[in-house]
Amino acid sequence: MNNTLFFSYLTGLIEGDGTIYVPLTHRNSKGKINYPNIQISFSKPDYVLALTIQKTLKTGSIHKKKKASAYVYTINSPTSLQKLIPLLSPYWRTPKINKFNLLAEYYGISPVKIDQTNLLNNAWLSGFIEADGSFYVRYLTKTEKTEAQFMLEQREKDVSGGSLESIMSEIAEKLEVNLKKTNRISKNSTYRIRTTSLRTNKILIKYLTKYPLWGEKYLNFKSFEEVVKLFERKEHLKSGGKEIIIRLKEQMNTKRTFYNWDHLSDFYKIEYDDKI
Repeated sequence: MNNTLFFSYLTGLIEGDGTIYVPLTHRNSKGKINYPNIQISFSKPDYVLALTIQKTLKTGSIHKKKKASAYVYTINSPTSLQKLIPLLSPYWRTPKINKFNLLAEYYGISPVKIDQTNLLNNAWLSGFIEADGSFYVRYLTKTEKTEAQFMLEQREKDVSGGSLESIMSEIAEKLEVNLKKTNRISKNSTYRIRTTSLRTNKILIKYLTKYPLWGEKYLNFKSFEEVVKLFERKEHLKSGGKEIIIRLKEQMNTKRTFYNWDHLSDFYKIEYDDKI
């Protein structure tokens, strides 16, 4: 069962923050072999998550991006890719499936179709949120207005020109929120999902409790969850609750200075032999 959870999570992570490269020619102009690869980008704090995934798959390399506070995990071993493709095949939900099918074709593996099963029945959305989701807590001193918010934003079309409206609409429907489109003059238009109400936040919490996040966003999610529970008990209206909210807000996202990775001891344990 952990195999299903891990590979659905990994597919969501690739669809959110990954790239799939399939060469047009077997060798470049200098005669060097062009290798297909899958790459996943990780923020600097999530280096430990990249290491955990690398250890789980027993393959790939991690390098720091030049002039960027980020890391890239690369899988380019033909043996590893040929084994990995069938394991990722059932879970694709975005236009990135087209690149994945080119990769499958490169190795003589049959193409796959978009997964149309219930979005909330595996860990794909968890991986997608790990890549592109954000958790915020707002507290306005003057009005004492408090808000716990989750946001997921994707550009209107991916690099291949495929529309992300379908998957974003599906996510919005499952979280019972409206999908909004932002029209930007200087940048690509985007689709945005936002949960702010107690009801919609609880839907998200229920899902992410069953299919957890694993990187830095897990830590932000736990702070977000604590604030939502204060709302549920109406303790956000009391001075003690407000103090807790302010403290949590000051420890999230870019303000976080301490990272606890104890939860990674529960990371997916899968049946996976790297030697085939």
